[in-house]
Amino acid sequence: MPEIIGLFPLQSPLLPGEPLPLHIFEPRYRLLLQQVLAGQQRIGINLLLDGQLHEIGCIAQVERILRRYRDGRMDIAVIGGQRYRIWQLDEQSHPYWVATVEWWTDEPEEPDGQLQQACYYLYGELLQLLRRPSAEVEELLAEARRTTALSFFLGKQLGLEPLQRQYLLQMRSERQRLHWIHDYLQGLLTQWRAMEVYIQRVRSNGYFPP
Repeated sequence: MPEIIGLFPLQSPLLPGEPLPLHIFEPRYRLLLQQVLAGQQRIGINLLLDGQLHEIGCIAQVERILRRYRDGRMDIAVIGGQRYRIWQLDEQSHPYWVATVEWWTDEPEEPDGQLQQACYYLYGELLQLLRRPSAEVEELLAEARRTTALSFFLGKQLGLEPLQRQYLLQMRSERQRLHWIHDYLQGLLTQWRAMEVYIQRVRSNGYFPP
């Protein structure tokens, strides 16, 4: 069923399961947050980039208020929830944008365990290159194995550009998202391996090749 939510556009989309701190300072968004805390409204985050509002967004579930300021500003912690598609946008009736949305869910499919394992392996290899073996690396790998949506977990860990994150958010198949993540990780690892070879060559012969 369609639902009406308040929008909080940002220059980077929110992914399901992703924690995000927000500083609420504009009066219109203070009003929106008051209504959310009173149980009268929900917040959705959509990518707003170069004047374009992307229609696939993610509910921002308020987890806690981190700080209240005397002038009414607030720091809050949210986490990504359900995805949705904007069906109708209302820019006039409220100080903030309001949208009628329909929920954007994955198509039914069988999990691909082999693809998941390949992504785990590549992610672990990347962590070893960037951070070297450590307890932090082991915890990140353990967290990846515990998550129910590996693609979104890896998407928030890999430092993707806003449009890459939006592309991931829009896909309606975990298998498609993991295929994309797999290719992206392979590309990153190829770049890092080439960089390490180059650095070792420079250290060994003392000059930069042409």
